[in-house]
This record gives sequence, C-alpha cells and structure tokens, in this order.
Amino acid sequence: MKNFMNKKIKIMLLNLALVSSLGMGLLGCGTGLDPLTVLDNSLPALGSFVSTGGSYSSYLIGGFSASNSYWLFQNSFASYFSTAVAPATGIVFDTGVVSLQNISGYYVSIIHSGRLMSRLFGLQVPTVHVGDSVVVGQTIGTFYSGSQVAFQVLVDGVAVCPLSYMSAAGRAGLTNWTPCQ
Repeated sequence: MKNFMNKKIKIMLLNLALVSSLGMGLLGCGTGLDPLTVLDNSLPALGSFVSTGGSYSSYLIGGFSASNSYWLFQNSFASYFSTAVAPATGIVFDTGVVSLQNISGYYVSIIHSGRLMSRLFGLQVPTVHVGDSVVVGQTIGTFYSGSQVAFQVLVDGVAVCPLSYMSAAGRAGLTNWTPCQ
C-alpha cells in the first residue's frame, strides 16, 4: 500500500508541476502541440533518440539494472551520433546541467504523457527550452563530444528499462543486445 501511495504522490506532483507550467503560459510553444494532450494516461512508444540510423548497441557500456537507472553510452557515441532528437511527441519539462558521473554537459527531460517521461544526458546547450512542444524526431540538441551519454525513461516517476517502451524504429539500433537486467 505504501508503494502505491508513493507512486500516486509522484504522479500527482508531476501533474501539478505540468498544470502549474500551463498556468504560467509556458507550455505549448514551438510546434503548436496542445499541452493538455500530455495529461492523458497513455504510454506512447518511443522512437530513436539519435537522428542518424545505424546500430548504437555497440556503444553501450551500462545497461538498465537495479543499480543503474539509465542506459549509459561510451564517449565515441557522441562522435558518431552527433544530433539528439525527441524520441516521441511531448513537452520539454526540464533542462539543466548534468550531474551524473562521467557525463558532462546538459540534460533535457520531455513529458510524453501524464505517465511517461524521457531524459537525455550529455548534451551541449540544448536547442529547446522548458515549455517548448516537440514532435518525434525533432532536434533537441547535439551531444557533448568527449562525454558519455545516458538515456532514461520514467513511468509514473520511476525509472524503467527504456526497451520496454520503444517502438520498432527505436529498437532498430538495438541488435543482439541485452540492455536491461
């Protein structure tokens, strides 16, 4: 019961923050996305978070596990995949400086629904701002060269294995890979 209440509180806080942003007139800028559409309880499929095709599984150095809440990619990942894109339509919820070990640069958090959020760590200055709406595949920044990159997915405020929420396009770069344990 306690875990259920903690999850409900996290969902309520996320929705409260989103509604507060709506009240300040921040959301819905950019692509014209109606910000109220992100308040539903759907779990949309996430596409790729890089703009170029190709396999990114060989760059993985840390998969999702009980001790690691994101996928971690090695430094050369940023050299090969320079542009970061929105993995699904949503609204930029947060940006800031990365505070993860071995990752420098910025992060961008995107709310895709009232339950689903993605975060991409290791960017140079993002090309999007808090409150901007984004569409799948839209550039959100470039990766900071020489730094590791991390991708995280949260459902109801809890980090989950990204693979479970990726579309066929998002899984295209994942060949012979076990990114979640």
